[in-house]
Amino acid sequence: MADPSGFRLVGGGFAWKRQTGGSWTLESSPALPQYGAVEGVAFLGSDEVVIARLGICVIQSSCRHAAYWREANGWSPAVAISMCCVKQVLVTTTDVVIESESGDLVRITRTEAVALPTPGPVEAVARTSKGKILVSIAGVGIFTHDGAMDETSRLSE
Repeated sequence: MADPSGFRLVGGGFAWKRQTGGSWTLESSPALPQYGAVEGVAFLGSDEVVIARLGICVIQSSCRHAAYWREANGWSPAVAISMCCVKQVLVTTTDVVIESESGDLVRITRTEAVALPTPGPVEAVARTSKGKILVSIAGVGIFTHDGAMDETSRLSE
């Protein structure tokens, strides 16, 4: 993930920022519970959000996640996310969206995490050149997501 201040990489439970000269530095992150880990970072305009796993995740149904927005004096309170393992964090022109390993889509705001309706499990998600969400549903089709995924949002074949 990148923003005007540089390129970020998420790995080993942390976010890293590439510095001039090629070195990497550890980015600050919210205080997480024991065994918590950063699983994604996103920039929506000048706002930064960290997606984190809260503790160990042995069984997918027991996984807990939260979003934290950077504020002037630290990090916002946790916004609980109901989903299993994070597969991808995507930013559109207006939203931060998470795709889960189980094929769910969740939109993150500063106050809530809302499941986005889909006609089946998501197999791939991307951003169009105009900043919309492009979603592939196995056996169903490819859609642009604008709140409703129906025949009007299906891309022609």
